Amino acid sequence: ELELPPSAKGAFVSAGQTFDAFSAVAKILGDARSKVLIVDPYMDASVVLDFGGLVGEGVHLCLLGDEAASKPALKPAADRWIAQYGSERPLSVRLAPPRSLHDRLIIVDDATAWILTQSLKDFAKRAHATVQRADDELTQMKVAAFSALWDTGKVLSPTA
Repeated sequence: ELELPPSAKGAFVSAGQTFDAFSAVAKILGDARSKVLIVDPYMDASVVLDFGGLVGEGVHLCLLGDEAASKPALKPAADRWIAQYGSERPLSVRLAPPRSLHDRLIIVDDATAWILTQSLKDFAKRAHATVQRADDELTQMKVAAFSALWDTGKVLSPTA
């Protein structure tokens, strides 16, 4: 891990540097080969609109939000994505029980976890933000915990 390039370890993004924030997330999403799980209690349509296209064709994009905090526009955005792309760009959205999420993270191929200090909808807009790669042990714990929340989450938009 010490030999990884800096971009594989994470990024610090200064407030207002929204393109740098987008770029940091794009690098993570672009590495996925089979599945991306984005966990964000405040999940909204911007995750689908701004970041969905960064996930490769055929890679299943899974979005997990909090039932009490996710934004109403998430479902129509997801439904339209699914109607247009279907299995070419699979998308599923689920909601965890109210107030059961606090973490914001991206899990790539159930093998790498990236911890975000802010929700994607606001990432580095008003305050400094960090995306940090979790070590292997922490990744395994996060994959197990958030996969369990995914499995029991309320289906908001199933994939086609």
